[in-house]
Amino acid sequence: MIISRTPFRISFFGGGTDYPIWYCDHGGRVLGTTIAQYGYCICRGQAPLSPHTYTLRYAKSEYVDTREAIDHRVIRESLRYLDIQEGIDLTYNADLPSMAGLGSSSTFTVSLLHALYTLKGQAVSPHQLTLDAVHLEQDVLEEAVGSQDQTFAAYGGLRCIEFGPEERSWIQVRRVVLPPGRSKDLERHLLLVYTGKQRSAAAIAAHQIRQTKDRASQLAAMDRVLSAALEHLTDPTADLSLFGHHLNQTWALKKQLTDQISTPDLDHLYDRALEAGAIGGKLLGAGGGGFFLFFARPDDHETIRTALDPHPCLPVVFDRSGSTIVYQDETS
Repeated sequence: MIISRTPFRISFFGGGTDYPIWYCDHGGRVLGTTIAQYGYCICRGQAPLSPHTYTLRYAKSEYVDTREAIDHRVIRESLRYLDIQEGIDLTYNADLPSMAGLGSSSTFTVSLLHALYTLKGQAVSPHQLTLDAVHLEQDVLEEAVGSQDQTFAAYGGLRCIEFGPEERSWIQVRRVVLPPGRSKDLERHLLLVYTGKQRSAAAIAAHQIRQTKDRASQLAAMDRVLSAALEHLTDPTADLSLFGHHLNQTWALKKQLTDQISTPDLDHLYDRALEAGAIGGKLLGAGGGGFFLFFARPDDHETIRTALDPHPCLPVVFDRSGSTIVYQDETS
Protein backbone atom coordinates (compact mmCIF):
# COMPACT_ATOMS: atom_id res chain seq x y z
CA MET A 1 0.00 0.00 0.00
CA ILE A 2 1.18 3.50 -0.89
CA ILE A 3 -0.08 6.77 0.55
CA SER A 4 1.00 10.00 -1.11
CA ARG A 5 0.28 13.39 0.43
CA THR A 6 0.28 16.50 -1.77
CA PRO A 7 -0.39 20.09 -0.67
CA PHE A 8 -2.79 22.71 -1.95
CA ARG A 9 -1.35 26.05 -2.98
CA ILE A 10 -2.08 29.74 -2.68
CA SER A 11 -0.79 31.94 -5.46
CA PHE A 12 0.16 35.45 -4.41
CA PHE A 13 1.34 37.12 -7.62
CA GLY A 14 1.81 36.44 -11.30
CA GLY A 15 -1.21 34.23 -12.00
CA GLY A 16 -2.05 34.36 -15.69
CA THR A 17 1.58 34.55 -16.79
CA ASP A 18 1.90 30.76 -16.29
CA TYR A 19 -0.23 29.92 -19.33
CA PRO A 20 1.90 28.64 -22.22
CA ILE A 21 0.17 30.98 -24.65
CA TRP A 22 1.81 33.83 -22.71
CA TYR A 23 5.08 32.51 -21.33
CA CYS A 24 6.26 30.81 -24.52
CA ASP A 25 6.53 34.30 -26.02
CA HIS A 26 7.18 36.53 -23.02
CA GLY A 27 8.26 34.30 -20.15
CA GLY A 28 6.20 34.07 -16.99
CA ARG A 29 6.73 34.25 -13.25
CA VAL A 30 4.64 33.50 -10.17
CA LEU A 31 5.13 33.87 -6.44
CA GLY A 32 3.17 31.64 -4.08
CA THR A 33 3.32 28.91 -1.49
CA THR A 34 1.80 25.59 -0.57
CA ILE A 35 -0.23 25.29 2.61
CA ALA A 36 -0.64 22.58 5.23
CA GLN A 37 -3.88 21.31 3.69
CA TYR A 38 -3.52 18.20 1.57
CA GLY A 39 -4.89 15.68 -0.85
CA TYR A 40 -4.18 12.01 -0.07
CA CYS A 41 -3.94 9.21 -2.62
CA ILE A 42 -4.11 5.70 -1.16
CA CYS A 43 -3.13 3.11 -3.72
CA ARG A 44 -2.36 -0.62 -3.83
CA GLY A 45 -2.53 -3.54 -6.20
CA GLN A 46 -5.99 -5.00 -6.54
CA ALA A 47 -6.86 -7.78 -4.06
CA PRO A 48 -6.67 -11.27 -5.65
CA LEU A 49 -10.34 -12.13 -5.04
CA SER A 50 -11.77 -8.74 -6.02
CA PRO A 51 -14.59 -9.09 -8.57
CA HIS A 52 -13.25 -6.09 -10.52
CA THR A 53 -9.88 -5.08 -11.94
CA TYR A 54 -10.14 -1.46 -10.82
CA THR A 55 -11.71 -0.15 -7.63
CA LEU A 56 -11.65 3.65 -7.54
CA ARG A 57 -13.06 5.90 -4.84
CA TYR A 58 -12.97 9.70 -5.09
CA ALA A 59 -16.02 12.00 -5.25
CA LYS A 60 -17.78 8.92 -6.59
CA SER A 61 -16.93 5.22 -6.83
CA GLU A 62 -16.03 3.16 -9.88
CA TYR A 63 -15.78 -0.64 -10.16
CA VAL A 64 -14.63 -1.53 -13.67
CA ASP A 65 -12.74 -4.29 -15.45
CA THR A 66 -10.77 -2.43 -18.14
CA ARG A 67 -8.65 0.70 -18.11
CA GLU A 68 -10.66 2.12 -21.01
CA ALA A 69 -13.86 1.83 -18.97
CA ILE A 70 -12.56 4.17 -16.23
CA ASP A 71 -14.65 7.33 -16.23
CA HIS A 72 -12.17 9.57 -14.37
CA ARG A 73 -10.01 11.01 -17.13
CA VAL A 74 -6.95 11.80 -15.01
CA ILE A 75 -6.87 8.31 -13.47
CA ARG A 76 -7.42 6.61 -16.81
CA GLU A 77 -4.75 8.60 -18.65
CA SER A 78 -2.25 8.41 -15.77
CA LEU A 79 -2.49 4.62 -15.81
CA ARG A 80 -2.02 4.67 -19.56
CA TYR A 81 0.87 7.15 -19.40
CA LEU A 82 2.78 5.07 -16.83
CA ASP A 83 1.81 1.85 -18.64
CA ILE A 84 0.29 0.24 -15.56
CA GLN A 85 -1.35 -2.98 -16.68
CA GLU A 86 -2.22 -4.51 -13.31
CA GLY A 87 -5.42 -3.80 -11.47
CA ILE A 88 -5.42 -1.27 -8.63
CA ASP A 89 -7.46 -0.23 -5.63
CA LEU A 90 -7.31 3.55 -5.27
CA THR A 91 -8.89 6.01 -2.85
CA TYR A 92 -8.51 9.80 -2.88
CA ASN A 93 -9.67 12.31 -0.29
CA ALA A 94 -8.71 15.85 0.59
CA ASP A 95 -8.75 18.33 3.45
CA LEU A 96 -10.48 21.09 1.46
CA PRO A 97 -13.19 21.21 -1.23
CA SER A 98 -12.39 21.05 -4.93
CA MET A 99 -13.11 23.86 -7.40
CA ALA A 100 -12.07 26.42 -4.80
CA GLY A 101 -9.03 28.16 -6.31
CA LEU A 102 -6.38 26.18 -4.43
CA GLY A 103 -5.04 24.14 -7.34
CA SER A 104 -6.96 21.04 -6.28
CA SER A 105 -7.03 19.46 -9.75
CA SER A 106 -3.25 19.54 -10.03
CA THR A 107 -2.89 18.42 -6.42
CA PHE A 108 -4.88 15.35 -7.43
CA THR A 109 -2.81 14.73 -10.57
CA VAL A 110 0.53 15.07 -8.80
CA SER A 111 -0.58 12.97 -5.83
CA LEU A 112 -1.86 10.23 -8.16
CA LEU A 113 1.30 10.18 -10.30
CA HIS A 114 3.52 10.09 -7.20
CA ALA A 115 1.60 7.12 -5.78
CA LEU A 116 1.61 5.25 -9.10
CA TYR A 117 5.33 5.79 -9.66
CA THR A 118 6.00 4.44 -6.17
CA LEU A 119 3.67 1.50 -6.74
CA LYS A 120 5.85 0.63 -9.75
CA GLY A 121 8.94 0.81 -7.55
CA GLN A 122 10.26 3.94 -9.25
CA ALA A 123 11.55 7.06 -7.49
CA VAL A 124 10.47 10.33 -9.10
CA SER A 125 11.80 13.86 -8.65
CA PRO A 126 9.64 16.97 -8.13
CA HIS A 127 10.84 18.17 -11.54
CA GLN A 128 9.64 15.00 -13.28
CA LEU A 129 6.34 15.06 -11.41
CA THR A 130 5.85 18.63 -12.57
CA LEU A 131 6.58 17.88 -16.22
CA ASP A 132 4.41 14.75 -16.22
CA ALA A 133 1.47 16.53 -14.60
CA VAL A 134 1.74 19.49 -16.99
CA HIS A 135 1.92 17.12 -19.96
CA LEU A 136 -1.11 15.12 -18.85
CA GLU A 137 -3.27 18.12 -18.10
CA GLN A 138 -2.30 20.35 -21.01
CA ASP A 139 -1.42 17.93 -23.82
CA VAL A 140 -3.26 14.67 -23.16
CA LEU A 141 -6.42 15.99 -21.52
CA GLU A 142 -6.25 19.40 -23.24
CA GLU A 143 -7.37 21.22 -20.10
CA ALA A 144 -7.35 25.00 -19.92
CA VAL A 145 -4.75 25.14 -17.15
CA GLY A 146 -1.49 26.91 -16.50
CA SER A 147 1.74 25.40 -15.21
CA GLN A 148 2.08 26.80 -11.70
CA ASP A 149 -0.31 24.50 -9.82
CA GLN A 150 1.51 21.31 -10.79
CA THR A 151 4.86 22.89 -9.88
CA PHE A 152 3.77 24.08 -6.45
CA ALA A 153 2.15 20.71 -5.68
CA ALA A 154 5.30 18.80 -6.59
CA TYR A 155 7.89 21.06 -4.93
CA GLY A 156 6.05 22.67 -2.00
CA GLY A 157 7.18 25.68 -0.03
CA LEU A 158 7.35 29.42 -0.67
CA ARG A 159 8.58 29.63 -4.25
CA CYS A 160 9.24 31.98 -7.10
CA ILE A 161 8.71 29.98 -10.29
CA GLU A 162 9.75 31.09 -13.77
CA PHE A 163 8.38 29.66 -17.05
CA GLY A 164 9.80 29.79 -20.58
CA PRO A 165 10.15 31.59 -22.84
CA GLU A 166 10.36 29.52 -26.02
CA GLU A 167 10.60 26.10 -24.36
CA ARG A 168 7.31 25.14 -22.72
CA SER A 169 9.11 22.59 -20.54
CA TRP A 170 11.58 25.18 -19.18
CA ILE A 171 10.53 25.68 -15.57
CA GLN A 172 12.88 27.09 -12.96
CA VAL A 173 11.90 26.79 -9.31
CA ARG A 174 13.54 28.95 -6.68
CA ARG A 175 12.90 28.77 -2.95
CA VAL A 176 12.27 32.20 -1.46
CA VAL A 177 14.46 32.67 1.60
CA LEU A 178 13.00 35.09 4.14
CA PRO A 179 14.64 36.91 7.05
CA PRO A 180 14.35 35.13 10.43
CA GLY A 181 10.79 35.17 11.74
CA ARG A 182 9.37 36.66 8.52
CA SER A 183 7.68 33.46 7.36
CA LYS A 184 5.74 33.02 10.61
CA ASP A 185 4.87 36.70 10.61
CA LEU A 186 3.49 36.41 7.09
CA GLU A 187 1.43 33.36 8.08
CA ARG A 188 -0.08 35.27 11.00
CA HIS A 189 -1.23 38.05 8.67
CA LEU A 190 -3.00 35.78 6.17
CA LEU A 191 -6.60 34.59 6.30
CA LEU A 192 -8.49 32.31 3.91
CA VAL A 193 -12.20 33.02 3.47
CA TYR A 194 -14.43 30.52 1.68
CA THR A 195 -17.04 32.17 -0.51
CA GLY A 196 -19.12 29.00 -0.65
CA LYS A 197 -19.15 29.18 -4.45
CA GLN A 198 -17.64 26.23 -6.30
CA ARG A 199 -16.96 26.96 -9.95
CA SER A 200 -15.46 25.47 -13.08
CA ALA A 201 -11.97 26.91 -13.25
CA ALA A 202 -11.52 25.49 -16.74
CA ALA A 203 -14.36 27.55 -18.20
CA ILE A 204 -13.08 30.80 -16.71
CA ALA A 205 -9.47 29.98 -17.60
CA ALA A 206 -10.42 29.17 -21.20
CA HIS A 207 -12.09 32.56 -21.51
CA GLN A 208 -9.03 34.25 -20.01
CA ILE A 209 -6.65 32.37 -22.31
CA ARG A 210 -8.57 33.54 -25.37
CA GLN A 211 -8.05 37.15 -24.26
CA THR A 212 -4.42 36.79 -23.19
CA LYS A 213 -2.86 38.55 -26.16
CA ASP A 214 -5.14 41.55 -25.57
CA ARG A 215 -4.12 41.77 -21.91
CA ALA A 216 -0.37 42.24 -22.32
CA SER A 217 -0.26 45.51 -20.38
CA GLN A 218 -2.11 44.00 -17.39
CA LEU A 219 0.10 40.89 -17.32
CA ALA A 220 3.26 42.99 -17.56
CA ALA A 221 1.98 45.19 -14.73
CA MET A 222 1.27 42.10 -12.61
CA ASP A 223 4.88 41.02 -13.02
CA ARG A 224 6.06 44.44 -11.83
CA VAL A 225 3.85 44.10 -8.74
CA LEU A 226 5.44 40.68 -8.12
CA SER A 227 8.92 42.23 -8.24
CA ALA A 228 7.97 44.91 -5.72
CA ALA A 229 6.25 42.41 -3.41
CA LEU A 230 9.22 40.04 -3.50
CA GLU A 231 11.63 42.87 -2.72
CA HIS A 232 9.58 44.05 0.25
CA LEU A 233 8.96 40.51 1.50
CA THR A 234 12.66 39.63 1.61
CA ASP A 235 13.83 43.00 2.98
CA PRO A 236 13.95 42.75 6.80
CA THR A 237 13.60 46.53 7.09
CA ALA A 238 10.46 46.77 4.92
CA ASP A 239 7.00 47.11 6.43
CA LEU A 240 5.25 43.76 5.92
CA SER A 241 1.94 45.54 5.37
CA LEU A 242 3.23 46.53 1.93
CA PHE A 243 2.62 42.90 0.96
CA GLY A 244 -1.09 43.44 1.59
CA HIS A 245 -1.13 46.58 -0.53
CA HIS A 246 0.52 44.65 -3.37
CA LEU A 247 -2.19 41.96 -3.11
CA ASN A 248 -4.76 44.72 -3.54
CA GLN A 249 -2.91 45.95 -6.64
CA THR A 250 -2.73 42.53 -8.24
CA TRP A 251 -6.42 41.87 -7.52
CA ALA A 252 -7.36 45.05 -9.36
CA LEU A 253 -5.23 43.97 -12.33
CA LYS A 254 -6.52 40.40 -12.25
CA LYS A 255 -10.12 41.56 -12.55
CA GLN A 256 -9.19 43.27 -15.81
CA LEU A 257 -8.15 39.97 -17.44
CA THR A 258 -11.77 38.84 -17.92
CA ASP A 259 -15.18 39.92 -16.62
CA GLN A 260 -15.75 36.37 -15.33
CA ILE A 261 -13.19 36.58 -12.53
CA SER A 262 -15.40 38.47 -10.09
CA THR A 263 -19.08 39.19 -9.50
CA PRO A 264 -20.95 41.93 -7.61
CA ASP A 265 -21.44 39.54 -4.68
CA LEU A 266 -17.72 38.75 -4.55
CA ASP A 267 -16.80 42.43 -4.84
CA HIS A 268 -19.14 43.17 -1.95
CA LEU A 269 -17.52 40.46 0.16
CA TYR A 270 -14.09 41.91 -0.61
CA ASP A 271 -15.21 45.41 0.34
CA ARG A 272 -16.65 44.15 3.64
CA ALA A 273 -13.29 42.58 4.48
CA LEU A 274 -11.46 45.85 3.76
CA GLU A 275 -13.93 47.80 5.90
CA ALA A 276 -13.30 45.32 8.73
CA GLY A 277 -9.54 45.87 8.63
CA ALA A 278 -8.06 43.82 5.77
CA ILE A 279 -5.22 45.67 4.04
CA GLY A 280 -5.55 43.75 0.79
CA GLY A 281 -6.40 40.44 -0.75
CA LYS A 282 -7.40 38.56 -3.86
CA LEU A 283 -9.58 35.74 -5.06
CA LEU A 284 -7.46 32.63 -5.53
CA GLY A 285 -7.24 30.58 -8.70
CA ALA A 286 -9.16 31.33 -11.86
CA GLY A 287 -11.83 33.34 -10.05
CA GLY A 288 -15.59 33.14 -9.93
CA GLY A 289 -15.71 31.73 -6.39
CA GLY A 290 -13.66 29.52 -4.13
CA PHE A 291 -11.39 31.14 -1.55
CA PHE A 292 -10.43 34.73 -0.95
CA LEU A 293 -7.00 35.31 0.56
CA PHE A 294 -6.78 38.39 2.80
CA PHE A 295 -3.81 40.09 4.42
CA ALA A 296 -4.60 41.83 7.71
CA ARG A 297 -3.02 42.59 11.04
CA PRO A 298 -3.52 39.53 13.29
CA ASP A 299 -5.45 41.65 15.80
CA ASP A 300 -8.02 42.42 13.08
CA HIS A 301 -8.70 38.82 12.07
CA GLU A 302 -11.52 38.29 14.56
CA THR A 303 -13.25 41.49 13.39
CA ILE A 304 -12.97 40.29 9.79
CA ARG A 305 -14.37 36.87 10.71
CA THR A 306 -17.36 38.54 12.37
CA ALA A 307 -17.93 40.88 9.43
CA LEU A 308 -17.86 38.02 6.92
CA ASP A 309 -20.00 35.59 8.92
CA PRO A 310 -21.28 33.01 7.90
CA HIS A 311 -18.39 32.53 5.45
CA PRO A 312 -15.85 30.10 6.97
CA CYS A 313 -12.42 31.61 7.70
CA LEU A 314 -9.27 29.53 7.96
CA PRO A 315 -5.81 30.46 9.24
CA VAL A 316 -2.87 29.88 6.90
CA VAL A 317 -0.02 27.53 7.78
CA PHE A 318 2.67 27.02 5.16
CA ASP A 319 3.70 23.61 3.87
CA ARG A 320 7.38 23.15 3.06
CA SER A 321 7.57 19.56 1.84
CA GLY A 322 5.61 19.32 -1.41
CA SER A 323 4.32 15.94 -2.58
CA THR A 324 5.63 13.16 -0.34
CA ILE A 325 5.11 9.45 0.20
CA VAL A 326 3.97 9.28 3.81
CA TYR A 327 3.40 5.50 3.92
CA GLN A 328 4.77 2.58 1.93
CA ASP A 329 4.13 -1.06 2.70
CA GLU A 330 5.34 -3.32 -0.09
CA THR A 331 3.70 -6.40 1.42
CA SER A 332 0.12 -5.28 0.80
